[in-house]
Amino acid sequence: MREQHPLLTFTHRFQNGNVCTLTFKLDSLQKGKVEDVEFEWDNPPSADVLIEYMEWKRSVMMELSKQLGSTLLDIIPTAAGEFQVWSYSPNKEPERVR
Repeated sequence: MREQHPLLTFTHRFQNGNVCTLTFKLDSLQKGKVEDVEFEWDNPPSADVLIEYMEWKRSVMMELSKQLGSTLLDIIPTAAGEFQVWSYSPNKEPERVR
């Protein structure tokens, strides 16, 4: 029998019709294991959804931080070899830390 994990799922339909679902295994996240995150797109994402995706992802990260009761960091590649680091703490606005 497969081990059951409590899941936290977020789904968003973008203006262009694409749908993305993010699924997190809650018990893995509580242990600090972020590799158990599943991204599922109904179609390959296109560049025109990038801004909307980033806004949605920010709301997902804020909700995750609240659900877990801890601070989370998100590393976002911005260009070849460059990135931003954002901090998400429960009930606070996201903060760019790098």
